Amino acid sequence: MEYPAGSVEGKRLFASLLDRMERRQYDDDFLAELVAYQAIYPASEKFDLFFAQYALFHGNTEVALEYARAAEEKRPLNYLVWRLLAEILTARRETTEALLYEGLCAAFYGDPISTTLPRKELAASLAMLSKAMGLGIYAPFMSSWMVMTEAGLRAQKHTLMGEFLPSRPGEKPVWWVGAYVEQEPLGAKSWLAGQHKEDDEGFLKRCGADFVFDFQRAVLSGGQLTVTEATPVVLPLSGTEEEQVITFRAEGVEDSAWLSKWETSYFRIDASTEICSPAPFVSGAPVVLRHSPARRRAVINIMLDGLCWKEMIRENYRYIPNLVRFFSQGIIFNDHFSVAEYTFPSLAAIKTGMYPHHSHIFNERAAVELGREYLTLSEQMKGCGYHCVTLMGDGTGVFCGCDRGFDRMIVNSYALPTYVGVERTIRQLEAFGEADQYLFIHTTDTHPWTARKHPVPLTAQTKLALRDRLAGSATQKASVYLPHAPLYTCANQEGIAAADRSLGVLFDYLTAHYSEEEYIVQVFSDHGVPIYDEEPDILSENQVGAALLMRGAGIPALGFVDELTSAVDLYPIMGHHAGFSVPDDVDGYLPKALGGEGRAYAVSASVYPGQTYKLCLRTKTHEFRLESKEAVDEDGTVDMTGASLGLYTRGAERKGVEDAALWDYFLGIVRDLTASFNDEGHHWPDMRAARPLWFQNAGER
Repeated sequence: MEYPAGSVEGKRLFASLLDRMERRQYDDDFLAELVAYQAIYPASEKFDLFFAQYALFHGNTEVALEYARAAEEKRPLNYLVWRLLAEILTARRETTEALLYEGLCAAFYGDPISTTLPRKELAASLAMLSKAMGLGIYAPFMSSWMVMTEAGLRAQKHTLMGEFLPSRPGEKPVWWVGAYVEQEPLGAKSWLAGQHKEDDEGFLKRCGADFVFDFQRAVLSGGQLTVTEATPVVLPLSGTEEEQVITFRAEGVEDSAWLSKWETSYFRIDASTEICSPAPFVSGAPVVLRHSPARRRAVINIMLDGLCWKEMIRENYRYIPNLVRFFSQGIIFNDHFSVAEYTFPSLAAIKTGMYPHHSHIFNERAAVELGREYLTLSEQMKGCGYHCVTLMGDGTGVFCGCDRGFDRMIVNSYALPTYVGVERTIRQLEAFGEADQYLFIHTTDTHPWTARKHPVPLTAQTKLALRDRLAGSATQKASVYLPHAPLYTCANQEGIAAADRSLGVLFDYLTAHYSEEEYIVQVFSDHGVPIYDEEPDILSENQVGAALLMRGAGIPALGFVDELTSAVDLYPIMGHHAGFSVPDDVDGYLPKALGGEGRAYAVSASVYPGQTYKLCLRTKTHEFRLESKEAVDEDGTVDMTGASLGLYTRGAERKGVEDAALWDYFLGIVRDLTASFNDEGHHWPDMRAARPLWFQNAGER
């Protein structure tokens, strides 16, 4: 069966509106057809774009900007939206922001930068341009750092170190990037990073050789700062020069200490204190040392990247005895699914509670932020009064705004071992035990990578016979396409066992130092893995079957639960735990196990520009599949006409289903789910013309 074609009248109206726009015939007939088009597609951004063009043509930049912003909210990765906003903002002399959109057009479509950079806002303008022209992942690495030379603008690679990440004027938080140190010689790490900030072919190409960065929500103090908080705080301070002297004056105290360049030291402040230094210094967000009975002392979220829960079930949990032991006193969800097949959109969905087609965080190439009207999970926890820290992460959510709300983030690219995350967690709990803390740890022991680029665990290298050790090791594939081979299954199992062993230390620490009502711990994965599939299937139960376990205050000791859950459910679950209000636009549901209504089906989809759109809806008994004929456009839209459809039973005996009532049930869900991005073939000619440039790397991950 195929997805039906869209409205014939809608297609006719779109073609006519395009023709009138091309001829600049913005008259009453244009408006009449536009109103008719909106009646068929009331939620479409195309109405807003057409009307913004109409208003701009008639010289009303205020109305044009209003409707262009409305289009951006619905479709923030769209070429016409970017180009129109650049034109409108330039006309309104809002040059710095105009450059953001010009930069996006230049990065993805090769458009020239035509706006003159304002001299008085040169640094801010260059930063905006750099952010727009860079990738949406891998902060703090800038793939296209724009500099002004005598010959004009030039793009180079750059590592932001001792600098603030680019942000729009007035945006909060502003991230300052330093070097992470822990009981190491002061100045050594900052010196190393300083040597390689502009090293295109070495440091940056290799993601900083897994250099560990320290992001602080911070401000630059001009050499003087007064702290007046009545409640004791811990203040993070970082120097801007080598061996920088900093002096503290408070009642009974007048003394100095050393600050290291780009490295953070912490100071407890119990009374009004004056702080000064001969040079500027960076002041991070003060950590308020106060507990509230409305909060828990520790809320810890641990993401085990790529942990395939379906394989854990098949193996009777033999690789994860500590996870099972600890969470048997809480809830272990045994039918949990990610919303996407790989980390970037999956992690965004977890942190926002929204499907990728709602948050628009699915395209890792574009440094486009989550709309400010949405609150991230960490923003909600910050609003509840928690000190929010990512103790281990890869920087995936920084440029896209999914990490708004954190006070601090410790970031590197690939090597995120659980044992290091556990040690950092225990040290953090002990150092800031007087504060209520929300901690996030992203580990990767459980994630398989191509052996061509990433060595497998030592135990896997030594245990396998030569035939199995070599099979598949020379093939370079993206992780979502790794084959079913002994090398990968053995490596994955060893990594899972290592993660579980390390987590056992954390669980023992928590039960020894906290009562059950003082903490909440949740362990989850962002997706599964393909290596347990005999045949490739990007939305298989192995690839999108994920983990979700929880224990602590208010969580019933149910043990294993077969309830169907989704990654977006973590947001309302956290709202339930912490007591914050869950917005209506969140796609998650509170599970029945926690007193909620639960969900009837789970959504998993692959929204990867340049590849076909793939969807799987799962109930407890069935799965419904869809795959488009057309490739997904850069803005996330796709023509569903002619998409292949299938309905099957779930389980080992997977069979096709012909029940008409069931087909109607799933088709109704699919139509509603895809309505906002099914463009029915209404393509913008300029975007289609630029498609070869955009898709020149299609298929690569």
